[in-house]
Amino acid sequence: MIRSRLVLCALAICVMLGAAACGSKSGPKADRTVSITMRATAFEPASLSVRSGETIEFRFTNDDGATHEAYIGDPAAQDAHEMEMADGGGGGHDGHGAESSVTVDAGKTKRLRYTFGAPGALIIGCHEEGHYASGMKMSVTIT
Repeated sequence: MIRSRLVLCALAICVMLGAAACGSKSGPKADRTVSITMRATAFEPASLSVRSGETIEFRFTNDDGATHEAYIGDPAAQDAHEMEMADGGGGGHDGHGAESSVTVDAGKTKRLRYTFGAPGALIIGCHEEGHYASGMKMSVTIT
């Protein structure tokens, strides 16, 4: 009986430590904060340069009357997410790549912390109906 209590206690400690390490959208400390405005079918600014390994805390402000999304990924991931959204998978897309996406209701602000990997290029796209096709994309260059 004492042994089983010790095992349960050890398991509980492991679960708590694991949960503390995950921290969904908080992650590592941000190197800097970047404010982005979501308006009509555009992100402002339209491009951003970051360093490989840099952690950015994005502050997405929706100055529009419609809901917008910010999804970070390469062109293939953007295309796959666009298809998923078109197929009706958009309800609560914070669950799709929660560490790389955020949905911002009209007039609201949300934060998203993201650490960039190897040098290259990514896109931040909004996949609300028609937005991505209309050009609601932001290019991110990773140096």
